[in-house]
Amino acid sequence: MKRAHGDGMKAERRQSILRASRQLVTERGWDGFRLEDVAASLGLVKGTLYRYFPTRQDLLAALVRAEMDDWRQALADAPVHPRPGPWLASSLVGRELLVSLLTILHTGIESGLSADGLREILTYFAIFLGD
Repeated sequence: MKRAHGDGMKAERRQSILRASRQLVTERGWDGFRLEDVAASLGLVKGTLYRYFPTRQDLLAALVRAEMDDWRQALADAPVHPRPGPWLASSLVGRELLVSLLTILHTGIESGLSADGLREILTYFAIFLGD
């Protein structure tokens, strides 16, 4: 695959890496998820992934943020229910990837994040919970 030049191409490359990663994590689980497999599925060398995500955990954290954004949008589009607990619980049905990633966020992802990645995920959740 050709090198991505320009912000548009780089953004599309980043999204393609996230899509491939989402598929592989869904199929294999986070512990069976390997950067080599993501790169191979896209016709890239593993080193290219490091241009976009410094560590495997940074890539997984980006997936967490993407899944959280999708869930947030679904919640915003749904009518508010008078019983928020069951409503929130039912909103997670079909979002197994999000639930799976959240269960390993502290023990399996945060510990391997780059300094920037840790700052990004903590800022993301502070903003998410503040809204």
